[in-house]
Order: sequence, then C-alpha cells, then structure tokens
Amino acid sequence: MKRAAVIVLIVVVLAGIFLYIKMDGPLVGALYPVNSRLERISDEVLGRGWYYGSLSDKKPGTPINWRHGAEGSRSAMWYDPNGTYIGM
Repeated sequence: MKRAAVIVLIVVVLAGIFLYIKMDGPLVGALYPVNSRLERISDEVLGRGWYYGSLSDKKPGTPINWRHGAEGSRSAMWYDPNGTYIGM
C-alpha cells in the first residue's frame, strides 16, 4: 500500500507542476524557446515591460523572468510580472 501512495503522490506533484507552468507560472518564460527568426527585443520594449505576441513569438533577449498571458487571444503578450502594465 505504501508503494501505491508514493506513486499517487508523484503523479499529483507532477500534475501540479504541469498546471503551474501552463497557467503562466514563472517558469514559462524560462522554459519556452526563443523564436530566433524574430528581431531582438528593443530597449523601448524592455522599458515598457511588455509586448504583444503568442508563445511562439518570444523575442530573443526577452528576460527570463517575463511571463506569457492570454494565449489564443488577440491580447496574447509577454510581460514583466513586476511591471506596471494594468492589463495582466
């Protein structure tokens, strides 16, 4: 019985990690690859703290702590979670 409980615990923990990442957890910025075909993020955008783009539109130079939100909508964006953008 103990072995079954350990397996259930592992599955629950892994499911929690998956959901945390999928729900725009702080790891999504670190784990999602940069689209090297796009232009490097500008100083203006870095100062603003966000830019519109889907998950596949992550620009080179996007800070590792930036998160992604609203995937699948016209408002999909990469943003600084410590920034002042009110929309997220």
